Amino acid sequence: MERLRTVGPVEPELVDEEGNLDRPLRVESWFAPGLHLKVGRLEVDGHDLAHRLVIPKPPMLEKFAQLGAPRDDGGQVVLAYARRWGLLNLCQHHLPIDHEDLQVPISFAVTGMVRLTFVLPDPCRSFSVLGGEPVSTWLFWSRQAAAILAILGRLRGRERARAADLSTLGEEGPWVAGASKDIHELRQLAQQWTSKLVEGYEANTPAEEAQDVRREVERSVARGAIEAWIRLAGAAFELQWSSRGDPHAGFQVNGLFGALGLQLLQAAVDSSGFAPCAGCSNVFAPRRGKGRPPRYCPDCQARHVPQRVADQKRQKKKAVGASAPQVQAPTVG
Repeated sequence: MERLRTVGPVEPELVDEEGNLDRPLRVESWFAPGLHLKVGRLEVDGHDLAHRLVIPKPPMLEKFAQLGAPRDDGGQVVLAYARRWGLLNLCQHHLPIDHEDLQVPISFAVTGMVRLTFVLPDPCRSFSVLGGEPVSTWLFWSRQAAAILAILGRLRGRERARAADLSTLGEEGPWVAGASKDIHELRQLAQQWTSKLVEGYEANTPAEEAQDVRREVERSVARGAIEAWIRLAGAAFELQWSSRGDPHAGFQVNGLFGALGLQLLQAAVDSSGFAPCAGCSNVFAPRRGKGRPPRYCPDCQARHVPQRVADQKRQKKKAVGASAPQVQAPTVG
């Protein structure tokens, strides 16, 4: 099947009131090395390994998602981006070097309800010591990010995902070329599933159910792609201490690739961060909006936990007031 290509700006449904796609991201900063471009690869300057300290902020995700747009500049735009935000820290499999022995997907279209994965045979070696990160691999990851964002935007607007975006997520990862020959059947199954996504997987569904089926499938594709991105990046919760010595939970992202994955996750839930729920202690992503962020997760809000807690506090306050000794006012006479 001929692959369609995603072309166009970032979906406007995902930006905030200031026009930013990126959300606030509280993670450890990382170093961006000095770089130069050589024969289509980003090479590290051995004399400038820690060129600048990177703190993630807008427009990190937005600019990354735009790198894959067709252009003929020999990789100069990718080089400028990498000099600002750092490398993806890829291995020879074209994956984050932290993936190691994890199951990797044939494509990002088969990471949801249809999941086709395999283990790469060779141990990881960093591209930075193998001649630099290929610009073509950067463009692949940029196209994936742009397609995920486009599908999220269409889902938020309750519109059908574009065939071009689904086709982009159906692109085989460049790591497939290094796999053993026994994944031929998996590759065929992945191609068949992508064709169904692009051509209309709900074609044989009753008309009254087709829209719900389509939306559920597209949600699973977007969810699976983001989860796979974060898993491959090795992103995880970690215990951190502030400058004052107070412990708090934060994210370990191991640099740019993981930070981009967390930005995709926050864009999906329209969140400005993560917080523990005051009702059940589960971590949730409060939706962005005016006023103070909610203290309770959606499940607790649906069960009216905030109202019950408020009622309990009022009853307790009322009981304390009723049991307090009454002080008689002095008489004047």
